[in-house]
Amino acid sequence: MGSRRVNSCSVTFDLTTLGEAVLRYMPVVTTAEDKDKCPDGEMFVRTVAGAEINVSVALSRLGMSTSWVSVLPEGDLGNSTFSAIKKTGVDMRWCKRVPGADVGIQHVVPEERAVCYQRKNSAFASMQSTEFDWFTIASSCRWIHVTGISPFLGSAPEACWQRLVREGAGLRTPISIDLNHRPALASLGRLMYFMMEFLPMVQLFVVSRSSAIELVRMLLSRFADQPDESVLEEEGVLCALRTELKCPLVAVACSQDDESNPGSKLRWSLVSCKAGFLSTREQRRSRIVREHLGGGDAWVAGFLNAILSTPGKTTNECLDDMDVLKRAALRGDLLAGLQQETLGDFSTVTSDQLLAAEAERT
Repeated sequence: MGSRRVNSCSVTFDLTTLGEAVLRYMPVVTTAEDKDKCPDGEMFVRTVAGAEINVSVALSRLGMSTSWVSVLPEGDLGNSTFSAIKKTGVDMRWCKRVPGADVGIQHVVPEERAVCYQRKNSAFASMQSTEFDWFTIASSCRWIHVTGISPFLGSAPEACWQRLVREGAGLRTPISIDLNHRPALASLGRLMYFMMEFLPMVQLFVVSRSSAIELVRMLLSRFADQPDESVLEEEGVLCALRTELKCPLVAVACSQDDESNPGSKLRWSLVSCKAGFLSTREQRRSRIVREHLGGGDAWVAGFLNAILSTPGKTTNECLDDMDVLKRAALRGDLLAGLQQETLGDFSTVTSDQLLAAEAERT
């Protein structure tokens, strides 16, 4: 039996992520004076976004050390994107710059709660696996986080994604995958066909409630015709799904509109691991939503923040401790709610603000 390499290098970062950053354009409400000045135009707020970089930024603003593996183009737009991320505290040493490429663009359509992407000629799609030192990247962090988005942005990003996950697993660096299913990139079936090889290598698999329900119906035949979303609340169901996925820990980040409080959402979590099952449904709180994107990424950041900042325990001990996992799930719920109270994918919540909100909740 072959032995696995152990991460014995000096750890520099709490978290490293890999993914694309895009420039996000969101229309803003204009006044009559604005329209008079530009009658044929529409005003937008431009920010930077991306599922993986959102997590790095959120943890950086909570006081943790984070880095990001990616590619940006040379030129003004690449410089603007690079600077916007760097000023949040995320280390940019693993971000390559290339000539003759573009930054991807995301247009937000608020009335449809939808986004439209333009990624043709994106610098990220051209990233070459041979240009990165994957051993150094994977050995210099306490945790690696990736999503199901990057592998379907082209063969080059897929190769980089695989190298980082395999290298991290070989070094026993803990890894999380947020499924983050995007139907425009791949069907859920195709996405899971790709993921099944890697799930046994990771410590945490995160899915949304809608994707979890689809996975239950897809992989657990006895629930194929189950119409009730409450099926996920049954302890045995999520445990069976975790067993089918061959992943040590599965977390479902749940949210729904609060019908009694228009413009607000309720958030809660479901977690299944070898030690048991937990739900934070009873601790749900209603929070105003001004931003409909980025909540799932903030949930991941909150969860990981609790795991990585627990004193006196190793990461593996935290992942087997139901009290720690309950605290992590509640922190994920809270940070997701706080992030969506302000516009933009990036969380602006500081550690002091998060701790104060936790104290207020209790």
